[in-house]
Amino acid sequence: MSLPDPLPPTFAADLSLTVRAVIAHPILTGGRQQVDAGPLAARAEVDRAAGTLRITDFPTVTDRVSTKIGRVAASVVLQGQPTGTFDDETGHLSVEADLRIAPKSLLARDSRVTMTLATDDRVDTPEVSAEGDPLDDGDATLRLVGEGTFRGGTLAGGTFWLVLDGTVESVTEPD
Repeated sequence: MSLPDPLPPTFAADLSLTVRAVIAHPILTGGRQQVDAGPLAARAEVDRAAGTLRITDFPTVTDRVSTKIGRVAASVVLQGQPTGTFDDETGHLSVEADLRIAPKSLLARDSRVTMTLATDDRVDTPEVSAEGDPLDDGDATLRLVGEGTFRGGTLAGGTFWLVLDGTVESVTEPD
């Protein structure tokens, strides 16, 4: 799909996302785990004149990681409806995301990580090296990347790197 030309002044975008993440913490087997998921359906609302965006729908991602206490399923949940910026001229996006990692184990506690996901950032780990990419009008793709430190819970002090590769599937004007 290509984006409509011109884009409406305000619009909702349905996105298909692929997630690549790396978690680093001593409790994990080998000290690091990679998580891949997708395609996932998400939705964002954009106000071009105000230069803002809001994530209105983002699915919970659940995967299993190997820890020193065995394999544990954990869910990553986006808290609230985060807001950010959208530069209409360049296609650059930035959004502050608060994520809760909820392990499904009586021996582990929830952790939180807050990070800025941006199209003009870069992550570099041995498992994932990626540079953000602004929204492309031609093929309706973008890449958001970010890094943060876990606070609280079992993963406190660990690091989380996140790469979201997205394609805009549809654009609709608000009701």
